[in-house]
Amino acid sequence: MIKAVVFELKKDFNTEFAALQNNKEDQLLTIQEKNEAIMDLLQNLNISEELFAPKSHDLENPEAILSVDPSEIKVEKYYTKEERAQQEEERRIREAKEAARSGDTIQTRGLKTMMGGTELNLQKKKNEIDESLQREDWMNKPVEEMTDEEKAKLKDFETRLKEFKEKQKKAWE
Repeated sequence: MIKAVVFELKKDFNTEFAALQNNKEDQLLTIQEKNEAIMDLLQNLNISEELFAPKSHDLENPEAILSVDPSEIKVEKYYTKEERAQQEEERRIREAKEAARSGDTIQTRGLKTMMGGTELNLQKKKNEIDESLQREDWMNKPVEEMTDEEKAKLKDFETRLKEFKEKQKKAWE
């Protein structure tokens, strides 16, 4: 009779634990979705900030205790002759595809013609603009304490920032 009571207690505990684990996973997904929305907003505001990303612990999942992650294995894997030959064949095929892809194809020629011989450097230009529009710490001090050179740099920064905001406003419209 005691064994039956203990069994029922274990069974009740397991069902309650599973329900709590499912609830935690749901909450983690909700937090992750909110973090993604916050990151999108921060990117639009050109602010970089580290967000808290909660994770579940390995001990909360009993199956994870018995599984081995490949990063935990410190010994180099032994490959048979057949496996080495197959890997070499895959590497050769991959290199041949990359060589064909990087060569002079009709798609690359068409793209170069369409672009007028220029490359797509939009991300590079965006990074340069972001770097040039970063407000430095000395710009926050009162104007009375600034030197003439600092005042000129501040005025130049404000005009560039105003132009950038106008361009951004036009792009949104």
